[in-house]
Amino acid sequence: MRRTWGRTALLTAFRSFAFGTVVALVLGACATVPRLAPPEVRSAQARVIVLDFPRVRIGVDLSVFNPNARAIGLNGLDVELNVEGIPVARTSLATPVELTPLGTTQVALDASGHLGAALASVARSLDSGNRGLRYEITGTALLADGTRFPFRRSGVLAYR
Repeated sequence: MRRTWGRTALLTAFRSFAFGTVVALVLGACATVPRLAPPEVRSAQARVIVLDFPRVRIGVDLSVFNPNARAIGLNGLDVELNVEGIPVARTSLATPVELTPLGTTQVALDASGHLGAALASVARSLDSGNRGLRYEITGTALLADGTRFPFRRSGVLAYR
C-alpha cells in the first residue's frame, strides 16, 4: 500500500527541516568566530622617580601590542617589580585602558616600594661599580572578556 502525505504532515516535515537547517547554520557560525589572540607585553621598562633610601618610587612603562583587528579592553593589570631578585614593589592598573587594534598602546604605572629586603643585593651591586640594578617585571593582565594572561620582562634599572 502506498502512503500519501497529507498537507499537515508535509508542513510539519518542512518545519522540522527548516528548524534543523537554521540550528546547523547558527552553530556553524559560532564555530567560525575567531578567538581573540592575547595581547603581548612587548617591552617593560622601569625608571627611578624618587630614591629616598630605602624607600623608592618607580615608574613602570609597558608597551602592549594588540594583534587583533578590533580594540580590546584591558580591565586590570597586576604588576610586581623585583630588584636584584628580591620583590620590592607592587602596583596595579588604576583605570581600564583600551588597546588599539593592530597597534601598540603605552601603559604607565607608578609603584612605590621598599628596598630594605633587597638591601644586601643592592649593596653588592653598588659595591661592584654597576651603574644599574637588575630588575624583573612580572604580572597578570585581565582583559574585558575575563581572559587573563601572564607576562614577564627584565632589564637594568639605571640610576645616576
